[in-house]
Amino acid sequence: EGNGSESVSFEPIDMPDALNAPFKKGDTVCKAKIMFTDQQIGTVELVVAENANMSMLLYLKSAFKRMTA
Repeated sequence: EGNGSESVSFEPIDMPDALNAPFKKGDTVCKAKIMFTDQQIGTVELVVAENANMSMLLYLKSAFKRMTA
């Protein structure tokens, strides 16, 4: 006998196509609908769990792209 948790799901709302670091712990990424058996029962903010820095390679690539634009 289940506890019904298999009927609960989260559906992101306005999730960006891409996320660009850096992020700080607690930054909001987007919101999500909390669904229970196809019925929305609430919303929740999806937040960053821990700090995430931009990698040096991606930083240099981004800087070069801005300089040549």
